[in-house]
Amino acid sequence: MKKILLFISIFSSLNFQAQCWIQIASGSQGSGGGFHCLGIQNDGTLWAWGLNDQGQLGDGTTINRNSPTQIGTDNDWIFVTVGTNSTYALKQDGSLWAWGNNSKGQLSDGTTTGRLSPAQVLPGTTWSKVSAGDQFVIAQKTDGTLWGCGQANNAETGLGSATEVFTFTQNTTITDWESIRSSFAHTLLRRSDGTIWGFWGGGW
Repeated sequence: MKKILLFISIFSSLNFQAQCWIQIASGSQGSGGGFHCLGIQNDGTLWAWGLNDQGQLGDGTTINRNSPTQIGTDNDWIFVTVGTNSTYALKQDGSLWAWGNNSKGQLSDGTTTGRLSPAQVLPGTTWSKVSAGDQFVIAQKTDGTLWGCGQANNAETGLGSATEVFTFTQNTTITDWESIRSSFAHTLLRRSDGTIWGFWGGGW
């Protein structure tokens, strides 16, 4: 009986802890992510742990963290994605934020200067989706338009060229994208009709 009660107690504890998180974002460099993790708890707070040599955790330092550390005090985060040593996140108001490595302009602030804490990407609150790859990022606005910035050695920004762009640039007139998934040097997308599209190498 004691063993059963102990099992129930442990299970309840684990289940409670699992319910604290509404999303976890992680990745390895081979899959387009870096060696860091970000998570959003059900109270809307943002937490980070892992490698932080480029400020990709967003805590204002370059100190690695062995356990989840809260990033700021804001409690309106709804989605986060990790790239190679950079991070992107959406807030409830539709604003997009980025931090970490910016050597290819992937933070979309017009520079190649890295950031140690979250900074809003351009004015505006019209972002709905975002997915990060290796030093590039693809994002969608609420009107369905698709935008890319950062590294473009393999045309991974979807602009059909190998020219890097340091601020988000619209890459197609198609607007019915339902999901976006970027990896190391390519992106796959699903449209409302169920078809799968992608860009890499020479573009679309």
